[in-house]
Amino acid sequence: IQFSAPTAQSTFAFNVLSMLGEVLFTKEITAHKGVNTFDFDGNGLSNGTYLYSLGNETGTVVNKMTISK
Repeated sequence: IQFSAPTAQSTFAFNVLSMLGEVLFTKEITAHKGVNTFDFDGNGLSNGTYLYSLGNETGTVVNKMTISK
């Protein structure tokens, strides 16, 4: 997953949710100013569609993702 951080040493919360809004996975990420990337493998999740959120104190973005193994 790739995202941009506007300031140096920003902390972001990454969450994976079921389509019903149940939090299934959470991780805190320390990002540097500019473009950042991290890997999420989804091994603990079944095939299906999920939501993920990535946010900090200035805002949150929510997107869909599909897991298929």
